[in-house]
Amino acid sequence: MQPKHSKESGFTLIELLISIVIIGILTAIILNTLSTSRNRGYDGKVKIQFKQLATSIQIYYENNGNYGATTNNCDNMFAATTPVNINKFIVGLQNGAAVCRSTGTAYAVSIPLLNAPVSADNWCIDSNGRSIAIADPLIASDTSCN
Repeated sequence: MQPKHSKESGFTLIELLISIVIIGILTAIILNTLSTSRNRGYDGKVKIQFKQLATSIQIYYENNGNYGATTNNCDNMFAATTPVNINKFIVGLQNGAAVCRSTGTAYAVSIPLLNAPVSADNWCIDSNGRSIAIADPLIASDTSCN
């Protein structure tokens, strides 16, 4: 006599598919959390580097009596021979998406933030000492973070 074969043990196709779906959902949640954390870290880096930039520009002003050339371009706001190198501060920040405005007697610089509400998605520094979040990038005539 042959023994009866019992039902083979193992997972059914439905059980495997449900497990895969659960793992996929958990992975999506974790990746979203990591992305948000990375964006917050970037925004913190922007704020710190812009504070350093504001300090450098203020030192430049105290030594030279002006905020550099009248310009709407970050590349030529200050002479190449000065220690204020705006590009040094914005390299790696939004691929150089900073907006610089200077009249020589006033300046403002803004850059987009990654993890900010739409009502304040740019960080701005200006010659009045402001370092704040603003809704829109600076326009051609702005030399103040409003």
